[in-house]
This record gives sequence, C-alpha cells and structure tokens, in this order.
Amino acid sequence: MIISVTLSKPTSEVLKKLGKEYQKIKIKASNSADGASYAAEMFTKTQVFHKKMTEAELSDFLTQNSGITFKNVVTRTDTEEITLLTNKKGKTENSGG
Repeated sequence: MIISVTLSKPTSEVLKKLGKEYQKIKIKASNSADGASYAAEMFTKTQVFHKKMTEAELSDFLTQNSGITFKNVVTRTDTEEITLLTNKKGKTENSGG
C-alpha cells in the first residue's frame, strides 16, 4: 500500500495538464468518512490546494503525471521507497529500495 507520494520538478506540461502551475504535490494516505483514501496538497508559488482521492484516482493520477508532468516522483510504501527521476530528454530512471 502507498503511504505517501511527493511529485516535484514540474515540466512545462503542468499548466496544460493540471490547470495551475503547481511546484510540488504531496499525497498522503488518510482515513476519511467519505471513503477517500488519500489527501493531496498541491502547491503553487503562493497557494496550497487540497484534494481527496480514492486509491483508483491516485493510481490514475500517478500514471498520467509521473515522469510527464513532474520529473521527480518519490513513492513510499509499507516496505520500500521508490524514486523515479526523469531527465530533460524524457528518459526515466527508477530506483527502489
């Protein structure tokens, strides 16, 4: 199970795909009455936006944005920390452990 995800180093795609120029997004596991499993904090230069996601919504969000909208993605699970780094040419390197 994913405990937390941090997306940073936005690309030029961030405004087009997400509608705002987010600098960083932090997502943490949470328990809420409405069934949402994750709480996201989405940071611009001057504001923070909050969004709740289910596990399926989180999976879709990460698939659409990891390495595309954000170059650095750090995912922490129960047993490991996975770092996804993308260079300027779009090549992705994955390290887990």
